[in-house]
Amino acid sequence: TGVVRSRHNVANANTAGYVKQTATQSAVVTDGRGQGVQIESVLAEIDARVNANIRQQNTALGRSEVLQDYLSSAEELYGTPNSAGSLSELFNSFFSSFSDLANNPSLASLRTTTLNSAVNLTDGISTLASELQELRLEADREIATNVTQINNLLSDLHTINSKIVEFREGTAGFTQLMLLSGW
Repeated sequence: TGVVRSRHNVANANTAGYVKQTATQSAVVTDGRGQGVQIESVLAEIDARVNANIRQQNTALGRSEVLQDYLSSAEELYGTPNSAGSLSELFNSFFSSFSDLANNPSLASLRTTTLNSAVNLTDGISTLASELQELRLEADREIATNVTQINNLLSDLHTINSKIVEFREGTAGFTQLMLLSGW
C-alpha cells in the first residue's frame, strides 16, 4: 500500500543506495461507487546521472584501493633505502666493494668481498623477482576469483529477471515480487 511505501521510504531515508519508491494507484469503482484504491505499480525514483557518477567514483575508489594494496606490498619487498637487506643496500654494498677493490686490486680479501657482494646482489635480485612474480600471481588469482563471483551474480540476476518477466505488471504476483525485492 501507499502507507507501506511511505513507511519504507522514511525508514530507509539514510540507507546508502536506497531509492525512494512511489506507488501508482488507481480508483476501484464498483457499480459507480468508489471502493477504494489499488496499487497499479511501484516506481523507483532514480537519478541516472547521480547513479552513474556514484558507479564511476566507486570504480575509481576500488581501483585505487587495490593499487595501493599491491604497491604497498611491492614497496615492502624492495625495502626501505639503505636498510639491511633492501635492494638499494645490496647495490650500495656491491659498488662500494668494487670501489675498495679498485683502490687495492692486489688484496685477495677485497676480491672475495667483491665476489660475495656480487653473489648477494644477484641472490637479492633473484629473490625479489620471485616475490614480485608471486605478488603478480596473487593478483591474477584475485582477479579470477572476482570474475567468478561476478559471473555467479550475473547468473543469479538472469534468473531473477526471468522470474520477473513471468509476472505481468499490475498483477498481484508482480506487486508481491516488487515488494519482496525492495522495489
